[in-house]
Amino acid sequence: MISNTVILLTACVNPDGMTKTILQDTKIRQGQYENALSFYLSRTPYKIVVVENTCCNFSERFNSYILSERLEFITFDGNNYDKSLGKGYGEMLIIKHALSNSKLIKDSDYIIKITGRLIVSNINILLSSIKFIWNKKQPFIAGDISLNNTYAISQFLIASKSFYTDILITKLKELDDARLIYFENVLANAILEWKKRGNKFYVFSIPIVFKGISGTDGKKIPKPTLFYRVRIILKSFYLNCIKSY
Repeated sequence: MISNTVILLTACVNPDGMTKTILQDTKIRQGQYENALSFYLSRTPYKIVVVENTCCNFSERFNSYILSERLEFITFDGNNYDKSLGKGYGEMLIIKHALSNSKLIKDSDYIIKITGRLIVSNINILLSSIKFIWNKKQPFIAGDISLNNTYAISQFLIASKSFYTDILITKLKELDDARLIYFENVLANAILEWKKRGNKFYVFSIPIVFKGISGTDGKKIPKPTLFYRVRIILKSFYLNCIKSY
């Protein structure tokens, strides 16, 4: 377990016609957020921050966790920007708002950022796989990135808080779906900048297993195939050992 670590669940219950977002039904989306939150509260030891950007408060059933200070729930009006910029722009605004307004994050050193509707079913295995990095007590990021460094998985990321504050959110204005510059592209660039500053980025050696429905196409996220699992092992060995990520 990483000390002083919180989980940040980003949430948008009402996409309000957001581009490239097939799943618009607010009741379905809220139910997915609630199910995912229940999973992380019951399956992990971490304190959790939920930040929702359409003024939709679904925290009532979780009041006991809020009172015990295990859970912090923040909602704000953050989805009224130009929709052509895309949902990645809104995601960055959520992260920025969380950094500025969350007490739990203020007191943290590391943030596990997760797209709030999705369940990372093997989250504890993933965290256990990087224990050797935690013990070094040096700032790091753990996630997944493409071999050409242009695309990073944005739904699940473990990173030092300084990565979010000093690098990632400073790239807000770069995001623009209309110009095909997505959150995943900006995240990859931010990771490369982190590396250039002499910090560590570790690529997971096992797949991140998501359980849920993609908001982009409304389809169930498939389980990793054997081929994909082998590919992840080989890629992580190459990036972590050969290229020394």
